[in-house]
Amino acid sequence: DLTVYTFVLPILGSESKRLSNAIACTTDPAASWSAWMLRGEQPAPAPASCDPGPAQAVETLAKGLGITGTPTLIAVDGRKKAGAMSAAQLAAWLAETSEPRTGAVKTGSGGVVTTVSSPKTAPPTPIATR
Repeated sequence: DLTVYTFVLPILGSESKRLSNAIACTTDPAASWSAWMLRGEQPAPAPASCDPGPAQAVETLAKGLGITGTPTLIAVDGRKKAGAMSAAQLAAWLAETSEPRTGAVKTGSGGVVTTVSSPKTAPPTPIATR
């Protein structure tokens, strides 16, 4: 079993921050993120009433974890891996996972992996993996 958490991290400048705030302020951020990344559908602008607190909390968390680029994966045992990798590389990296560090969460017999992504001015080309 594997649990994946995706946090939007606007590290690519003001446009990246605008997009991540707009995504975070929609009624369904996960669907908005998928629409942007998979189909290039930009979210509506964030309303003035949007609370920037959650997005700022993600930025603070990333700084505290030493995350300086995306994607970044964090395994249940605390290992970090920055940069894209193939499905085979990801499977091998996950297979190296040891017991969780104190305070980490482990679900079932698998682990927890955190991904951090950053919105760009154009969505990436989707890559199919098995």
